[in-house]
Amino acid sequence: MRKEEEMSEEQDQAINEVSKLLLECVFSIQRTVLQDWQGLNLSMAQLKVLITLSFNGPIAISQLAEALGVTHPTASQLVDRLVQVGLIERAESTTDRRFTLAHLTQAGEQLAQRLWKGRMAHLHALAQLDEQDFSALRQGLRALNRLAASLPTEPPTRDPSET
Repeated sequence: MRKEEEMSEEQDQAINEVSKLLLECVFSIQRTVLQDWQGLNLSMAQLKVLITLSFNGPIAISQLAEALGVTHPTASQLVDRLVQVGLIERAESTTDRRFTLAHLTQAGEQLAQRLWKGRMAHLHALAQLDEQDFSALRQGLRALNRLAASLPTEPPTRDPSET
């Protein structure tokens, strides 16, 4: 085996290990808040709407659809359901009356904050790491965020020969 092939194989193994560790970490963190999230009586799509509005603030339904990767009618139906349960309100845009904006109600904001705080409370366990591990984790996450920000937003196209 050539040295380049060995490096590639070692690098593939390292990437696979990091991927597995990252997924295990995310799963463990999600598991800690799962009971709270399961008691919401919201679909995953509705939860995505709630979280998107929490991070982005009021947004046009068309922009929400684009952010979620769904059609405008689907986004509108998701918003309707959340309006019915009092978590979202629709409002006419003040700058362009052709657009309807979706925004969180006070109850929606409180729910989003509760879910976020529940997750953050579990992350305070990071204080148990020694300074060197915490610093390495922070540096690694910064690098991962830089890399993730540079990735294309579209999924990679599949090579027809791989099917």
